[in-house]
Amino acid sequence: MDYRDLTTRLVELRTGRPKPLGRSGVTSAIDKQRRSGPVWVGKLGVEGDEQAEAVIHGGPYKALLQYALHHYEAWRAEVPDIAHLFGPGGFGENLVADGLDESNVCIGDRVRVGGALLQVVQSRQPCYKLNHRFGRDFISRRTQETFRTGWYYSVIEPGFVAPGDTIAIVEREADAWPVARIQHYLYREPKNMEAARALANLNAMAPSLRGVFAKRVEAARVEDWEDRLWNRPPVADDEPDWFEVTVDAVHDETASVKGFRLSPVAGRELPAFDPGAHIDVRLADGTSRHYSICNLVSDGYYEIGVGLTANGRGGAKFLHEQVAAGTRLTVSRPRNSFPAILGAETHLLIAGGIGITPFLSMIRGFELTGDRYVLHYCARDAAAAPFLDRLAAMVGKNGTLHRHFTGGDPRARLPVAELLAPVDDGTHVYCCGPAGLMDAVHRATRHWPARRVHFESFVPLAVKDIADCRAFQIRIASSGRVLDVPADRSILDVLRQAGLTIPSSCESGTCGTCKVRYRDGIVDHRDYVLSPSEQREFLTACVSRASSEIVTLDL
Repeated sequence: MDYRDLTTRLVELRTGRPKPLGRSGVTSAIDKQRRSGPVWVGKLGVEGDEQAEAVIHGGPYKALLQYALHHYEAWRAEVPDIAHLFGPGGFGENLVADGLDESNVCIGDRVRVGGALLQVVQSRQPCYKLNHRFGRDFISRRTQETFRTGWYYSVIEPGFVAPGDTIAIVEREADAWPVARIQHYLYREPKNMEAARALANLNAMAPSLRGVFAKRVEAARVEDWEDRLWNRPPVADDEPDWFEVTVDAVHDETASVKGFRLSPVAGRELPAFDPGAHIDVRLADGTSRHYSICNLVSDGYYEIGVGLTANGRGGAKFLHEQVAAGTRLTVSRPRNSFPAILGAETHLLIAGGIGITPFLSMIRGFELTGDRYVLHYCARDAAAAPFLDRLAAMVGKNGTLHRHFTGGDPRARLPVAELLAPVDDGTHVYCCGPAGLMDAVHRATRHWPARRVHFESFVPLAVKDIADCRAFQIRIASSGRVLDVPADRSILDVLRQAGLTIPSSCESGTCGTCKVRYRDGIVDHRDYVLSPSEQREFLTACVSRASSEIVTLDL
């Protein structure tokens, strides 16, 4: 799409004054109030807008912050219990519009808004004040992970701006860097020094952000974001996303499942996490695998459960055969694409086999918060049900545990369709387990509101059965470029190799971060997140395949 076709209109204009955020003692002007306009926009921003810390949050390179209107819908779907907080002004933004976001707005873009001429100079780097603002410790990190940050403008020509004014990109540099691409190298690929060198010399970008990349090149190390995201001491000085842990203990849960207790090395503190979170474990060959954290942050360690099957992938085989007490592992900071939606009337949990692991932390959390839950645990028999004894002792007055053991008889499986036929407005459904169970729950909840059904899967659906996958092609609409997608690779992988940055998170079809609009072709949807209406326009680049020879992506 040509940038000149991205013209839209200003939906809301917002300003704010510093005030305390809840009981935290933190002062911020993050909660902006609506202005009817017209309002004067000068070199330092919108008239009447103030910052609690002008040195950090203000200045000519942070004169105005814009946020995409459709991001609020994504937030409301992910955290519906505080949906009322996700609206214009909530993220500290001054300008709200649709049609523009981090994927199609580029550093250096000159943007005409009413009578003012602005220039995009940097992405917003979320800080812990978002956690205080929304009352959830994961909001700042999730904002960063999804690239739903917004972007800052400097003011080239001051002028009056009012809601309803046209927003148009009037000039774009030839070698344009989308904001999302900058974020990719900030957070996802921070050790790419070739990119760091290029970005250190991107003159259109704010000097402070250029300086971040310049320091990476000069020191050959990556800075630590943890204090900014959590307002607590950083964990490590040299590698913000990966760090070492010690395996304290290994125990057999079943004949095919082992539990691993991971503790911090001396002098370090483990990053915090919320129930439902997972970590990546780096393998000997440099690849990584995801594993849910089975315990709570208050324990001071991470516990993971790892199942090994006859045709298991390299991660389980490595951990089962080569890792023992005393082994050091490299793991990622926790990420959470499967959070518990606290405050729901009922949490309906459906687990199969090793898929019980994310629910162990959730249930402990529910017992502390008082949330009501019902767990349906499916397995062949008790011997094949990891953590069953722990569950029996853990489930208290807030919950109910139903065991479904088939003994190998398919007729004894959980009657998913019957269970989920009635829609309960106060219930959230969560599912984690083998592909068959996940597919059954997905089919049975098609008539449920998408925001109240949640899935966790660590194996991309596109590779669960390679025999079911075929090669196809994708066409990039803006350039006409055609790329081959082999049977054993995802659209997301192919786009990355081609230098096209698409935000992603779970990479298993359960979060929707990597959804891309398509123009033509027949898509084989293998995700658990897009509604039927969304699937007519979008695909998830991490797992979607094609039934036609080629699919055109709106990129």
